[in-house]
Amino acid sequence: MRKTLLPLASAVLFVALTTGVHAQNVGINRNGAAPNARAILDLDVSGTSGNPYQGMLIPRMTRAQRLAIAAGNPAVAGTGLWVYQTDNDPSADPALAHGYWYWDGAAWQRWSASGNGWKLTGNANTAVATNYLGTPVASNDDLYVRTTNNVAVNPAIRINAANGFTGFNMAAAPVEMVEVNGGVQVGNTNTITEGGIKHENTAAIPARFHYGNVDGTAAGWLRLENAETRYTNEQYCPVAMQCLGDDGMVIRGTYDNTPLAGFQNTPFPTAAGTNNQRGHRVQYIYPASELLAIGLCAGNITKFSFYSLSTDYQSLPTVDNPCEPDPTAPGGLTCPELLIDIRMGNSALTNFGAAVVAQAGALPVNWDGPTEASAPINVPPSPAQQLIQNGWNDFTLAGAGFPWDGTSSLIIDVSWIRQSPIGTSPAFQLEEALGYTATKWVRPNTAISLAHGNTYQDNPMAANFHTGNTNNRPVTRFYGKVQSAGYGAATTGNYLNYGGGVVLDTNAAPGAISDAAYRGPGTIKAMRAAYDGTTQLSDHVFDRYFDGEVAPADAKAAEGYAYVGLPALKDYLERERHLPSMPSRAEWEEHGTRPIGELQTGLWESVETQALYITQLEKDLSAMEALAFGKTATPQDLERMLADIKASRRLSEAQKLHLTNALRARYAQDGATK
Repeated sequence: MRKTLLPLASAVLFVALTTGVHAQNVGINRNGAAPNARAILDLDVSGTSGNPYQGMLIPRMTRAQRLAIAAGNPAVAGTGLWVYQTDNDPSADPALAHGYWYWDGAAWQRWSASGNGWKLTGNANTAVATNYLGTPVASNDDLYVRTTNNVAVNPAIRINAANGFTGFNMAAAPVEMVEVNGGVQVGNTNTITEGGIKHENTAAIPARFHYGNVDGTAAGWLRLENAETRYTNEQYCPVAMQCLGDDGMVIRGTYDNTPLAGFQNTPFPTAAGTNNQRGHRVQYIYPASELLAIGLCAGNITKFSFYSLSTDYQSLPTVDNPCEPDPTAPGGLTCPELLIDIRMGNSALTNFGAAVVAQAGALPVNWDGPTEASAPINVPPSPAQQLIQNGWNDFTLAGAGFPWDGTSSLIIDVSWIRQSPIGTSPAFQLEEALGYTATKWVRPNTAISLAHGNTYQDNPMAANFHTGNTNNRPVTRFYGKVQSAGYGAATTGNYLNYGGGVVLDTNAAPGAISDAAYRGPGTIKAMRAAYDGTTQLSDHVFDRYFDGEVAPADAKAAEGYAYVGLPALKDYLERERHLPSMPSRAEWEEHGTRPIGELQTGLWESVETQALYITQLEKDLSAMEALAFGKTATPQDLERMLADIKASRRLSEAQKLHLTNALRARYAQDGATK
């Protein structure tokens, strides 16, 4: 103990003496050198003899001892207090490991870079074979590179600890080798040939493309996208369905001859009950959106039809309406005795609203008033007498028809009465569950008069009646102004323009496209059909026939064409089983579907060839008619017919000789009788 204390006492005495000599500076050394003027404490071992490798040891303690210094009273630690921690935290957190620590006035801060500082050797506590910048071994932490300390912002670079996949601007771990959240802008790196991507921006639009290098050579740059031009909000002139004033027919709903239950809500429930058989009234509503969707245009509706699944037979005649014989009807008679009124109206309603209940003295809720007040518009005489038969039942409207305005809902009001209460209800094809109240009906609850008119059709009615509603409606066919395809005025829109060819193939790897399969820019080749623009002008057919040669400009079009004369045509067709200019079944099966252009060319050549056949037959027929029925009028007529016979490609030489001699003989005979 004394050996230890004496040197310490000597050092303290030396410090004291030095302090006195050098004012505010303290120097500790063995050579008596003055301390550095800028240092309040100068430790110098350069003059130490024997063992010059000496240092300074600051207080050493465990983590628990260090934490105990400021425990409960941080002020006692003193700002700048410096200690060395000798052990590691049990959590093995590098930020809490052994090393130098100092108190900053509020908390302990670690000096050592060996725990949580980034090193080229990694943040591992053990040596590694290769230096790296990364997360600690066995930490399973992703590596983040940020440009901000805000952890809520996606890291600029994130490397997945599990597989090394790299993501840019990724909040979640990347799932591909390289994944980018957002766009990537690539410069004009024309000199890159070792893979990579470049953007060619030297050419004018639309010849700018992105390129990728496929083989690491200067010739390996290929376009990444198709060579199409995308036009945004540009003018174009499409073929569209438009209201051009054309008359036609459209159908609302579909019919499959399948009846629905509850036919009392159809236009003609003639067997719904004793009183119901005598009369019934119904209104149907068709929203404008539904009519426009099927192609009906604003204008006059001239006719409409309901599709019946059966026929309304009346088996016995009545005094007021005798039946017509009909062997197919029950009892052998048919009585078309329904007296029908039709009204129509434009309505602001889009549906008939809620369900209705039986009531007296008023029509159903939302019963359309303007239609109620309108006069019947069916074909005169009104009411029209009509038999409901299986299939479409037409109701042709009087005059120019009903003027639907194209924006309002259409109301069809059907009212009918029959002479006798015996019959069966025809079932009509209905639209199912439209999702709104499309039909409202009313029928009497007591016997009604046979008179037809205001007694039943118009408001008010007799006191006792029933009303009802449904979301079913008959499938309806409309005749009037309908949409048709036409070229509209130039408008704007988005579309693609592509000057190459399009190949449609269902194979996953169709392979290289052969010259025979690819017909060049502007064509479409489909696996089941080839649409192309290779139709060839066939003027060569007439030139070859009349001139004996083909014009040089048509030489390519004439390749493969062979004229088959009319006399040989029958044998050719019987043998080949196809027209000379059209492909055979064997060719079709061997080469697949023929291009549309090739078929058009063949049809064009066939038509022109057949025109030549007709011309030949007409000339030959003229000569035969002259022999059989007429007389040769002049020597010029005779010479013309003889020239036609000589040039005929249909007649044999023997036939030509026979006709020539016969015509000359007829001419000589005609001259002798003049």
